[in-house]
Amino acid sequence: MKITTVNMNIPSFEFLNIAPLYGTQSDPIRQRLYDEMIRAMLMRIIPLETNVEFNRYLSSVKRFFQNLPYITWSEFNEVPINLSFFLLCPYRPNAFKFFFEMVSRWLVPGKRLNVVVFFAADFRLPQIHEENIYTLCEIEVKIESARDLDIVQKNTPIIATEIRLGAQSVYHAIRILEVKGLSMDEKTAMIQENIAAIVKRRPDEFDYDIFSEMQHFLVSCNESFKAAREYQHMSRIICFHYLFRKALKEALEHFPERRHLSIKFIKTRLHCTSGIKTVWGIVVGLNLFGDSEFFEQRHLIRAIQTFVPEATKVLNSLFINRLRTDLTRLFYCEIEKSDGSNFTQEEIQILRQELPQDLKNYIERRVHPIFMPRNEEEIMRHIVTLSNQLKFVRDIPQVILIFDEQTENKLCFTVVLLRLLRQDSKPIHEHFIDGNTFLEYGHDRVKVVGSLRKKHPKEANVFQVKLEKGRFLREDHSVDLYKARQVIMLELGRIIGEIRDYNGGMISKQNETYDALRELLGDVAIHNALLLENFFYSLFPVLMRTLLEPHLLKIFFLLLLDTLEDGYNEDEGYSFRFQEDDGTVFLIIVADDSSFKDSICYIIDQLKIPSLQYTSMTLKISQVTCWGFLYRCEAKEKRLNFCLAIEKALHAWKSYTQNKFFISRF
Repeated sequence: MKITTVNMNIPSFEFLNIAPLYGTQSDPIRQRLYDEMIRAMLMRIIPLETNVEFNRYLSSVKRFFQNLPYITWSEFNEVPINLSFFLLCPYRPNAFKFFFEMVSRWLVPGKRLNVVVFFAADFRLPQIHEENIYTLCEIEVKIESARDLDIVQKNTPIIATEIRLGAQSVYHAIRILEVKGLSMDEKTAMIQENIAAIVKRRPDEFDYDIFSEMQHFLVSCNESFKAAREYQHMSRIICFHYLFRKALKEALEHFPERRHLSIKFIKTRLHCTSGIKTVWGIVVGLNLFGDSEFFEQRHLIRAIQTFVPEATKVLNSLFINRLRTDLTRLFYCEIEKSDGSNFTQEEIQILRQELPQDLKNYIERRVHPIFMPRNEEEIMRHIVTLSNQLKFVRDIPQVILIFDEQTENKLCFTVVLLRLLRQDSKPIHEHFIDGNTFLEYGHDRVKVVGSLRKKHPKEANVFQVKLEKGRFLREDHSVDLYKARQVIMLELGRIIGEIRDYNGGMISKQNETYDALRELLGDVAIHNALLLENFFYSLFPVLMRTLLEPHLLKIFFLLLLDTLEDGYNEDEGYSFRFQEDDGTVFLIIVADDSSFKDSICYIIDQLKIPSLQYTSMTLKISQVTCWGFLYRCEAKEKRLNFCLAIEKALHAWKSYTQNKFFISRF
């Protein structure tokens, strides 16, 4: 499209029929006024020969109007000067507003020019095209300084190109204005227009109550949040929050006892002072159970870092949409990589597949502190027990570790330590001072409680140790006391010397088995860390956590993962899977109703299985109950009978629940 300056010598267009849309036949004076103004402006700006026969001229005009939009301006003279800018384009809503904004604000960036005259009119040319509507605009600005005139001369070709693009496309107009920087009022108006268009275009999904969602969003977000984000992206956030809230409400009406979660990933751009930055936005909707549960941005980021360790939150990108009337929570936040690189498609795909299910495990529950005064009689019993363990001169110190309490940031344990005093023995508190330890030492008492062979005193030390709680929080924010206990015992051994964990022998053996299982599972253990811990420590009898071989536990856990991935058959109400390997049968049952356990317990009691041949596992995962069995028996017939008995019990339970449901309805 050619851009040219005005030719002021074009003759009149009296032979063209112009039909302004603003005039009416009942107001002929106004009609004639608009007609003359439009005709005069066309005469000034259209650079066509008119001293030719009519058909040839009409053909030239048709070609000219087919190549719109057309922008031109008057000649640059000495300051002070009034410059006129003209736009002729096919009709598009708000085209004049875009034209006015570009000329008045961006000819001289950072300064709004004084507009002395502006005019815009929509009209038809029946001789050119019967239905097409055209828009004609003029803006006259006053330039008073030579510096401003020089800037205008340099910027006019660029601004003219941008105006031509914006006049052709709403999308380009919005993009151009957003890059240049919309004011908050303008961006809010564009969000409202976009939401209104969505409601009109998709009435089955969106109703007019979405405007309440929009109002809440616009009021709650700070100005810096809105300034850095494009209006279309904020419109998407509002729409997803509206749809997620609507879906949560419907789901809770049918299944109020279940956890419901929706998540959406949106690739977007931020307009920062340093330039445009590409990030990923995450919209999350979920329901909580009671006031004791809460979910915040840190929980979401921690869950994401399980799959993409380099992921980090974008500063000031959090928006939480909550209502006091219910326990649904809607979140929006953005993530980027700490090293500045882009997320790969594989990483985003993993997050889309795994995060929705995994995120439910990160919902935190507030736990009330426990008031339980220490039992001094129990401490004395421990002292006597440990004293009896010191029978030889070479015996190492004996330790019993007791959990006391947790505060907001600390875990507190009581340590009962019995040792034989030697000539070079130094007080316990000095070991803590010299050891430069992270444990906080709290003295209670030191007392000699007897002697070995009447010459080696037995010293009882009772003291308290505290350590930071944060490092022992699991994904679901429960406290891992096993791990805390293990860390304390290792640290005591480092600063005091070799010691014996009197009440932790089986725990140590369990930790060895669990570590071996994690090593066998490899990446599967990393991606399912919380589920693996819950699985292992739910094994019953407890003794089997130390007796079962890690490779059998691996098969058991993988069968659980496969069953959870497939889900349960809603028609049956449960899912039942089993697997055999080397004289061992593994079974997993998943159901949304835990009452099936009573039927199975009865059947297992009838089979009279020896305790060391049978191991069970029970888990509650996202409102479904998982029950697993591991049965070791060399006799194939007994293993088959075990599976058939479980399956029979499930069928009987299903029939009973269906009949019960029918009777209750009747």
